[in-house]
This record gives sequence, C-alpha cells and structure tokens, in this order.
Amino acid sequence: MQSKEWIADGEKRFGIDKKKWKFVCPNCGNIQCVEDFIKLGIKDAQDFVFFSCIGRFIPESKGTIFTKGKKPCNYTNGGLFDLSKLKITDDDGKEHSVFEFAQ
Repeated sequence: MQSKEWIADGEKRFGIDKKKWKFVCPNCGNIQCVEDFIKLGIKDAQDFVFFSCIGRFIPESKGTIFTKGKKPCNYTNGGLFDLSKLKITDDDGKEHSVFEFAQ
C-alpha cells in the first residue's frame, strides 16, 4: 500500500486529527492512539504509535513477544520479528511495516 493510500484510509476511518487514529499491536492486540502515548509523557508519540506497542514505555507491563492476553506488551516492529501484516511504501519507494488500524 502506498503511504498516501494509508493516510487517506486513516482519515476516512478516524478523521484528519492523527492523534485520534487507533492502531492494533500485532502481538498482543492492544489498541492505542497518539493520545495514549502523550498521557505517558512520550515525546514524538506520532513516531511510535503505529510501530511499537505502548507497553514498551510502561515498566510494569508484563506482556512480551508471543504472549497472548497480556496487554500491553513490549513488542516493536524494529525488533528481530516483524509481525505486522501491513506494509506501506513511502514516496522514495522504501517499505515500512506498520500496525494495522483498529476496527
């Protein structure tokens, strides 16, 4: 999917305010948005919301990769395992794994 298509899909689902876009962690199923990261004081939340589960930023989070039912977890697309089913291609032709949008 091209990044422009992905952005259009996000706007159609959630509106133009990207802070309200909801994503699903492919490991634990946690649903998160930028506002959730901001509440934790995470800077650059828009860079993490579709790439890393918020549990990475919560020390007491118990979920790890391949554990089900423990939300949120510590999964990130930048690790050894890429569990994301959705890939977007930017204007430079580079492909990026992203979390899917929440339903």
